[in-house]
Amino acid sequence: MTAPLVFGVFPLGLAGGRPDGVASGPPDDFAAIERAFQELQGDGPALLPRRYVLWSGADSTAAALAQVAALAGTGLGWDLVLCYRDAGGEVAAWAAFVAQVVERHGRELATLQVARPSTGGRPVA
Repeated sequence: MTAPLVFGVFPLGLAGGRPDGVASGPPDDFAAIERAFQELQGDGPALLPRRYVLWSGADSTAAALAQVAALAGTGLGWDLVLCYRDAGGEVAAWAAFVAQVVERHGRELATLQVARPSTGGRPVA
């Protein structure tokens, strides 16, 4: 017996890429997104909105935490992906950021995806 599928949707205004950058739509309306998810879900299992939060080093921690807090406060059970994009390789700061997300918002998120940062073959401290 297999488990039922859980579908997720990226509901924000980011529409994709174009040659000169990212194509974006109108500002995100989280109340409208929540209403749409409730309507689409009906009486079925949860339909998860997916969001990516980029972390690009210790200097980005406050902004990334603010993004997570804004999402957690919407009432939607987010399928959140924390993305490591630090060219400086601050693995300890990345781990501290992830720990803060879990401590502050872990109960408000439906899922949390965290990938170990690539080290280009170097050992992770």
